Amino acid sequence: MSHNPFQDWSQDNARLLKTDLTQERYSPVSVAKAYENAVETIHSIDTTSDQYVIPLFEPDAPKPTQEYVYYKPESQKVKIYDSGNHSIAWLPPGEVSTTELGQRLKWWLPPDEQDFETLSEEHVPPESVSPVTNLSKSESSEFFDEMLELVQQERIADKQANREQYEALGLNKAIHRGVMAGPLIPLGTAPYEGGRAFKFQLTSEESDDDTDPNLRDDAEIFPDNEYLVGVRGHESISPIEMEAVYVGDTDLWLRPLNKSIAKNSPKSNVLTDDEATVWVHDLVNPLPYNRRRDAIHNVKRSRNKRQLLTGNQNAVFSSGQHAIPDSGLELNISQQKALVWAEAAEDCFCIHGPPGTGKTRTLTAYIRDAVAREQRVLVTAHSNQAVDNLLVGDSTVDEPEEGTLHAIAQDDETDITISRSGTNSEDRVVNRYYQGVPSANADIVAATTSGAARFSTDSFDVGIVDEATQAAAPRLLSLLTSLKSLFWREIINNCLHLQPLRTLLEMSNVFHYLKY
Repeated sequence: MSHNPFQDWSQDNARLLKTDLTQERYSPVSVAKAYENAVETIHSIDTTSDQYVIPLFEPDAPKPTQEYVYYKPESQKVKIYDSGNHSIAWLPPGEVSTTELGQRLKWWLPPDEQDFETLSEEHVPPESVSPVTNLSKSESSEFFDEMLELVQQERIADKQANREQYEALGLNKAIHRGVMAGPLIPLGTAPYEGGRAFKFQLTSEESDDDTDPNLRDDAEIFPDNEYLVGVRGHESISPIEMEAVYVGDTDLWLRPLNKSIAKNSPKSNVLTDDEATVWVHDLVNPLPYNRRRDAIHNVKRSRNKRQLLTGNQNAVFSSGQHAIPDSGLELNISQQKALVWAEAAEDCFCIHGPPGTGKTRTLTAYIRDAVAREQRVLVTAHSNQAVDNLLVGDSTVDEPEEGTLHAIAQDDETDITISRSGTNSEDRVVNRYYQGVPSANADIVAATTSGAARFSTDSFDVGIVDEATQAAAPRLLSLLTSLKSLFWREIINNCLHLQPLRTLLEMSNVFHYLKY
C-alpha cells in the first residue's frame, strides 16, 4: 500500500480489537506480509521500541475503522481481546491467517495480492452529488408552508368529492347503493365540550326490497371521522355535517361541525325523534391528513432531512471499487451499476428508465441486499395495486414470478419476512401470504405512500417509492419521517416522463438519477 489511509487516525479515539476466534473461517491471508506493509506505511504510530499499533480496515472493503491490534515484529504476534475466552491473547500468524482479523489485515497487502473482485471506475459513484439548487431560509419555510397547504387542499377536495357523491344519489338511493352506514336510532343528547352531542344506537334493518343486497347493517363508524347525516322520511332537511366523538359497543355520539344545532329546531327535532332512522355518509377521515401534516413538521424539525430536502447539503455516496453488492439475481450491466449506486447512497437515489429496462428487478435485488445487511425496508407506491405489483408481480397463489420479492420470500434458502400494511389489497397472493403479518418485526413492510404515515418516526432504515411521480409531494414527506434521521435513503423508481421527473428534482433539489 503506497499511501496511508490512516493519516488522520488517532489511537486516542480508537479501541483494541475485540473478536471471537471461533468465528467462520476464510481463505488464508499472508498476514506477516500485511504486518510489514502496515508498519512501513504507518511507522510513526509506535507505542514502544518493540511493538506497533496497526489500525484495522473493515472486513469487506478498504475502509478505515477505529479498531487496532498491537504487533511485535520480533515474534510476528498480534495482541487482541479474545471475546470467546474473555482474555487478552497474543496470536502468531497461523492463528490469524484464516480469521476475520486476517480479512481486515488483507487490505494492507499490495492490490495484486488482495484477491478481491473490483469494480470498474465507471461503476463507482462519486463521493457526493451537489444539489441542483438550494433554498434560502425563507424559501425553505415557504416550501414547507406550501406542503401544509397542499395537505389542506387535498382534504377539502376529498370532502367535496364525498359531498357530491351523496348529493348526486340522494338519501334513499345512497342507502340502497350501500354507501350509507346505518340505520342509527336516536337516543337523545348529552352535554359535550360546552355544547351538545347527539346519541344514537346502531341497529339493523330488514330490507323490504329483495333487490337490495348491499344494505349495510355493519357500519364502520370511527371516532374523529366526519360524516354527512341524513334522516329517512325527512329528506327535505339538508344533510348535516357531524363528527363522531364517541363510538362504543352499543352506542355512538355525533356532534355538529362548524356551528351548534339549536334546541327545538327542525334539525334537532329529527335527530332526537325516537321513531326516525338516521344514516351517515362518509365525509372525511382526518387521520391520514393529520399524519401528513405531522410528517411535514417532523421533517422540518430534522436538520439532516430538512437540509437534504431543500438542497442545502450534498447527497453522499460511500463505496469503493470493492463494494460489490450480492444481488442474488441475474442483472445486466446497467442494472448492476444502478444497484451499486443505490447500495452506496447514504441519502437518496433515483432509478430512472423507460418501461422494460428492469427497474423493478433492480429494486428487488437492492431490497434483498439491504435485508441481508440487516436493514428494515419500507416499500411504498401511490396505489394499492402498485404496491402489490412490486411485491408479487404476476405471481399466482401456487407459482411465484421469478425475480419478485414474493419469489425471494418463498425461497427455502432465504429467511425474509414481509408484511403488507393496510386492508385494501385485492391481490389473492398478497392476501394469502402477507396480509395480516405483523409489521413490527418484518424485514420488509409494504404500504401505500399515504399508509406510510402511520409508522412512527425513524422506524425504517430504507424507504422505497415505486412510481414516485404519481405520488403527491406531501405523501413523500410522510415516508421520510419514518426513516432514520441519520440514514435516509430513498430509491425512486419508474420516473418515466421528463417533466414529472424534473418537478420531483426541483422539489427535493438533490435527487441524482441514472438513465439506462
